[in-house]
This record gives sequence, C-alpha cells and structure tokens, in this order.
Amino acid sequence: MPALPRLLPAVLIAAVVCVSATTAPASGKPRPCPAAGERVVVRSDDAVVVRHRAKHRRTTFAGCSPTTGRRVELGTAQAGRRRDAVVGPFAIGGTVVAWGTSTAVESRPETADLHVVDLRRPRRLREAIVPHDLPIREVAVDALGRVAALTEVEAVVLDGDMLRRVDAGARGTLTGLALDGDDATWSHAGQPQRAPLTLPFGDCTPEEGAFQPIAGPQAVLAQRTSGLADTSRIEIVACLRGSGGGFFAIGEERGELAGTVAAALRRDASGGYSVNAVDLTTRAAIGAPVPLGHEYDPWALARDGTIVVERAGRLIAQLPDGRETEVAGNAAGTRFILVDDLLRTVVWDRGSAALPAG
Repeated sequence: MPALPRLLPAVLIAAVVCVSATTAPASGKPRPCPAAGERVVVRSDDAVVVRHRAKHRRTTFAGCSPTTGRRVELGTAQAGRRRDAVVGPFAIGGTVVAWGTSTAVESRPETADLHVVDLRRPRRLREAIVPHDLPIREVAVDALGRVAALTEVEAVVLDGDMLRRVDAGARGTLTGLALDGDDATWSHAGQPQRAPLTLPFGDCTPEEGAFQPIAGPQAVLAQRTSGLADTSRIEIVACLRGSGGGFFAIGEERGELAGTVAAALRRDASGGYSVNAVDLTTRAAIGAPVPLGHEYDPWALARDGTIVVERAGRLIAQLPDGRETEVAGNAAGTRFILVDDLLRTVVWDRGSAALPAG
C-alpha cells in the first residue's frame, strides 16, 4: 500500500478536455473515425484511438466514437533534444478510454499520469498522478470505467479518484495485466495475482472531516485534523477491519500500510523525523523509531514491520527485533523505495536486493 498519494482535481482536468471535445459536423453526418491521415492505435465497436503525425516530431492522439463522431483529444507526444513527452499505452472498455502520459528529461522520469474518459461524457475525465513518476507500461479498463495499470515496479488500481497500490516488484516481474469481472489480474514473477477493482471502507469508513483515505484489504489509513484552531495539526490514523476499534493515531505524516502493519512519520523534540511502525492488531509499536535525515527522505514498510530507509547512500533495513542490516550500498540519491513482500525483496530506482528475514 502506498504512502498517501497526491491527486490532481478531476474538475480542472475536465475543463481542458471539454475545450478539445468535438461533436458531429453541422451536416449531421458523423465525422469519420478515423479521419483522413489518421492511423488506428486501438479500437473496439464503441471507441477508437487514433494518432496523427504532425511537424516537429509531434504525434497527436484522439479518442473518437465510430457511431456519433464525438472526439476527445488525448494528448500530444513529442521527442525533443532534452525533454520527451509520451502518450500511451491505451486501453478501451466499451466507450471508455484509459491511457497513460509521461515526460522525461534526458531519459530521467519527470511526470507520469493515468487518465480515464468516457467518450459519451468527456467532461467527467478522471486523472491520477502515478507514484514515483514512473511511466505506465500496461493499462486495462472496463465499460464501467474501472481501471488498473502496471508501471515498471508497481501494480495500481484507480479506485474512484484514489490510486491504490496492490503490488510491487522488481523491474520485469509484474506482467500480463487484465481485468476479470470485478478484479484486476496480473503475474508476479510467474505467480498469478488478483486484487479487487473497488474496495469499500466498510466498518472502517473514515469519520467526517478525514481526508485522503486509503483502503487496504485488512485496514484503512486516513488523515485528519486534531486540536483547536490555533494548535491544530494533521495526523495519520489507522483502522483495522473487523476489529470494532475504529481509527487511532499512528503518526503525523506520510502514512503507509502493509497488511495489518502501518507506519508514519513522527517529529521528535529536536525537530527531526523518524518512521514508527505499529501492529494494528495489538496497537503496539514494532521495533524502535527509525530516524530520517530529512522528512522527505524515501522509506518503505514490509508486512512484518521491517522498515527500509536510505542513509548516507546506503539502504538500511531495521528488522522488527530492532536489529539493523545493510541491504545495498549504491543508493545515494534514491527517489523511492518499495518492498516486494512476495519475493522478500527491496526495490529502488536503481535496482533490487534481497531483504533479510525478520
């Protein structure tokens, strides 16, 4: 489960798409789909994605309806000297189109986003920022607008307007994305995986005023404001499904969830930050707080409560019993850290390594 993600307001994106959405010509005849000079990228009976090459190494993409002629611009790809913009891959489910976009500067990822639009209602476009700005490699969507995607190292589901991570693995281990009824399916190093496309909060529905909730199969995280107006602060709260205990505070920033274990940052008396893991079944701390050099330094949580941080260019794992061990030594400038609990592996932007047993 990812740290609580950033999201772009769908209403702002919809305004952009609304400007570039077109209907059939005044003659009443549907506009050709594809039109002259366009090539088909992917198509179904209800929707077509087309591309058109323009000047200056640019390629424009659009989604269009073969029956009504309605058309929605999906983006422009361009290969530059330093900065590249990529549009795709694409998937179609009924009249719904899902696709990824990304930019890179000198081959270094800069931005990545996931988009979903129904050609019948283009104003209702949804968009989410992809974790770690890694380009989408595979995407799948159904006629209800439910979406799943794979990046190089993560499997994600767009559940409503929240992007929910359902798996993580080293490059090349996550493949074969598909939708099967109400689930997303994929392969993790050859082992079949499955996750629901929607995950209701159930008895862990966030209280009024909570925001950025993240639903996991066994628990839910959210943020809330506590204290009076002049002393209020944001805190991370967690709820274990089926426990009847409701939400309780686990930290102040950047909550993360792994099964029945959660972790978040806490600020100490000196103003520094540490990562604190909690067993949600007992509400007891796991191990000792793990100090961070800076509040935005990357870290990751394993299902057994192991915490992995970058420290002085090395990846350090603190096991549940408090012991520390070096995982890798080539981690200076690491942008993200993930834990593959299936293969007991630590994944970061430069590689992967085995995670010692707790």
